Formats: sequence, C-alpha cells, structure tokens
Amino acid sequence: VGQIIYEARPQVVPVFINGLSGHDLPRQIRSNWDGTGAPIWEVFGEPMDLQRFYAMPREEATYRAIAQHVLEEIGRLAQRERWLRAQG
Repeated sequence: VGQIIYEARPQVVPVFINGLSGHDLPRQIRSNWDGTGAPIWEVFGEPMDLQRFYAMPREEATYRAIAQHVLEEIGRLAQRERWLRAQG
C-alpha cells in the first residue's frame, strides 16, 4: 500500500467502516433493502498530507512508513467510530 501511494501520489482520504456482514455481498445488499441488516458506520477523515514522505528515498522503509502513518490514522477513526456509536 505504501509503495502504491508513493508512486501514484493520490489524495488519500482515510476511512473506517464497521458493520459489514462478513463476506456475503448479496446478503449485505439484500439486507439493505429488506431492513434486516445491521447499521453500517462509516467515519471519514480529512485528506492526508503525505508530502514529507515523498521527499524520502524510494525504498522499503519509506513504503512501510507511509502505510504505518495511514494505518494509524484509520485507527484514530476507529476510536472515533466507537465514540459516535456509543452516543447513539
């Protein structure tokens, strides 16, 4: 993931999603229409500024640093999702 971000330099918007029902996509879609599904919580973060990583050399350590930075932001969004869900 870090290498793809490094090479493509996209605008990265972190997202945390909770509540998808396993690996059964047809069931997930059906439950959205028939009202039997559980709520799906989505929390979006701000676009990430990754410029400091692009100044680093093209190497494995840089790619890992990018991936770790993005993962940490998704972790913060997971904490926010738990807080939001607790608020009702």
